[in-house]
Amino acid sequence: MIVARPRPLALTPAASLPYKPHATANGEQAREADLSTQQAGAQAPSRISRPHQDQGWPQGDRRPACARPQAAQRLKRARALASAMQRLRQRKDFLAVATGARAPVSGFVLQALNRRENGPVRVGFTVSRKVGTAVERNRVRRRLREIVRLAPPGRLRPGYDYVLIGRRAALELPFRRLVEDFDRALSRVHAPSSAGSSAGGPTGRRAGKRPTATPHAGPR
Repeated sequence: MIVARPRPLALTPAASLPYKPHATANGEQAREADLSTQQAGAQAPSRISRPHQDQGWPQGDRRPACARPQAAQRLKRARALASAMQRLRQRKDFLAVATGARAPVSGFVLQALNRRENGPVRVGFTVSRKVGTAVERNRVRRRLREIVRLAPPGRLRPGYDYVLIGRRAALELPFRRLVEDFDRALSRVHAPSSAGSSAGGPTGRRAGKRPTATPHAGPR
């Protein structure tokens, strides 16, 4: 009779055995959670957007727009000046102003004529082709318009016509210099000695003597 010997039982190392939860002292089971599972479950809840017309702010709680008093004052001043000033466009008006007072400065020549009426200020600008190219003439004209716009209130008198004849020097002169020259030129054409000439008489020239320079006939 052959008796089969039992095979020896192979012991599996403890590290290779599958993990089984064990009971804790308070009866709850502890388990090890996977790190990636915890990260996936820790996502923030999706944000539900509110309707566009209602952002959740109470009515009237918004901050008012930033006020710009300086810009508002400049705009108000520009509108007031534009309403009290007109542009000279007729050739006959330019010819008439050429017979009035005259004050040449470095960047331009200022002509003024008292119309002897309580009307608005009228201003004209002329820049001939001798000044330069079209781009250069436009730049001179813009600078002359700006110094007139920045003139203090009351410097341009009602009932007067003014014509500014641009020179090439106005391209390079500092703008502050042009402003100062314009103020001095206004003082000269408003001087009492120019009162007779601004009404159509001779401007610093002998009566009856023909002027050497041809007056500008209008804007170019």
